Amino acid sequence: MNDPDDLQPPQDLIAEQAVLGAMLTSPEAVRTASEILVPDNFYAPKHGAVFAAMLELAEQGDPVDPITLGDKLDRGGMLHRVGGLPYVHTLFAATRTVTTVAHHAGIVVDRHRQRRIIEAGQHITQLGWTGGDDLDVVIDRARDTADQLAHDRHTGTLDETFHDAMADYVDQIGAPVRPSVSTGVDELDRILGGGFRPGQLIVVGARPGIGKSVLGVNVATAAAAAGHGVFLASLEMSKKDCMDRVFASVGSINLANLIEGKPTQDDRRRIDLVRAQAAQWALKIDERPNQNMNTIRAATRDLARTKRGIGLLVVDYLQLMGNTKRHDRRDLEVTENTRGLKLLAKQFGIAVVALCQVGRGAAARTDRRPTLVDLRESGSIENDADTVLLLHREIDDLEQQDYVHVNVAKQRSGPTGQLDLFWSGPYQRITGNGRNHLAVV
Repeated sequence: MNDPDDLQPPQDLIAEQAVLGAMLTSPEAVRTASEILVPDNFYAPKHGAVFAAMLELAEQGDPVDPITLGDKLDRGGMLHRVGGLPYVHTLFAATRTVTTVAHHAGIVVDRHRQRRIIEAGQHITQLGWTGGDDLDVVIDRARDTADQLAHDRHTGTLDETFHDAMADYVDQIGAPVRPSVSTGVDELDRILGGGFRPGQLIVVGARPGIGKSVLGVNVATAAAAAGHGVFLASLEMSKKDCMDRVFASVGSINLANLIEGKPTQDDRRRIDLVRAQAAQWALKIDERPNQNMNTIRAATRDLARTKRGIGLLVVDYLQLMGNTKRHDRRDLEVTENTRGLKLLAKQFGIAVVALCQVGRGAAARTDRRPTLVDLRESGSIENDADTVLLLHREIDDLEQQDYVHVNVAKQRSGPTGQLDLFWSGPYQRITGNGRNHLAVV
C-alpha cells in the first residue's frame, strides 16, 4: 500500500488544459466555464492565473485569444510565470473540440473537491489533537468543516458585481418564497406580515411571570401543527413542564390538574385527542440546562437534515444560555449569544424566537410596560433582533388581568404596533379576540 505522504493530491492537468484551450477558441466556452469554475479550482497555479486573466478579458468585453491573453498576462507581470507565450499557444494548439468543456470543467471541480476533503480530514484530525478540553466545541468545529464541503460546490470566490446581484434579484421577484411561520394568533400574524419570517431573529421580552414562556410554547405547537419542524430549547422549564403546557393549551385542560396528576375523566379524553393530533408533529424539546450556542447549533443542524427539516427554533430563555467563551461582563455573554442566534437564523433559513427577560426598570415605572430601553441593559439584543415583541399584563388589576398587551416595538421589515390579546392562565394560552384588534402605529 502506498504511503499517503507519497501520494499526489487528486488532479487532472489534462482536463485543466482542455478547459483553457477551449476558452481560447470559443466565446461560448468562456461563458460555460465561467459558470462552473473559479481560479482556485485549478490544481496548477499557472492554470488558475490563466483562467483569471481570461475572465477579466471577457468581463471587459475584449476577445479571448492567444494574443490578447498573452498581452494581458504580460502587462500583469504573469506571463513568464505561466510559461510564456509558447505555453499559451500550446494550450490553443492542443484544443480539438469545445463541446466537452462543461464535462472537462466538471472534472476539474471534482478533483478540487477531493483535495478539499483531504484538507478537511487533516484539519479535523488536527482538531482532535489540539482542539482543547471542551469536546463539544471541538466536535462543532469539526462538523462545521464537514458541512462546508457539503454546501460549497467550489471553494474559490469571485467578487459579485452589483449587476450580478441585480440580475439575481430580478429573477427572484415573483418566485415562490418560503412561507412565514404563523404565531397561531391571527391578529399578531397580521401585524407581522404573516408571522415570523425565515432567516430572522425575533426577541420576545417580558418581566418574569408575564407569559413569555407561554407564548413560546404556543408558537412552537402552532408551528408544529402547521407541519414545520420545530426545536424548543427549554433552559428554564423541564420537559414535563413543557408537556404540561402543550397539553393544557392544545387540549383546553386545566394546567393545575396536569401538574397535580389529577386529571378528570374529561381531561383524559382530551389528553388522548391531543396525543393523536400531535403524533405527526416534528417537535423536539431539549430540557438540558447547560445549553449554549454550540449545542443549539448542533441540534439545529441535525434537525435540518431530517425529512421534515426545521422551520422554527424557540429559545427559553436568552439569559440562561451558556457561553462558549469566558467574558468578564454578562452583557458581552448575551451579545455573543444574540449574534450567534441571528447567524443561525440566516445560515439555516429559519425563524429563531429568543425569549428574553427585560430589565427591572419597567417594574419601577408608573405603567410598568417594558420598552426597548429595558433591553439595552443586556448587550446588543435590540440591535441584533429583526423583530421585538414586548409583553405586559396587569396581574393585580382584576379588570385587566385576562389580557396580555403586546407591543411590536421593532420590526425591520414591517410596521410597529400594539394590540391586546386574551390571556387564559388555566389553559396556558394567548389567543386573539382581545379588547382591541390590530392598531398599527
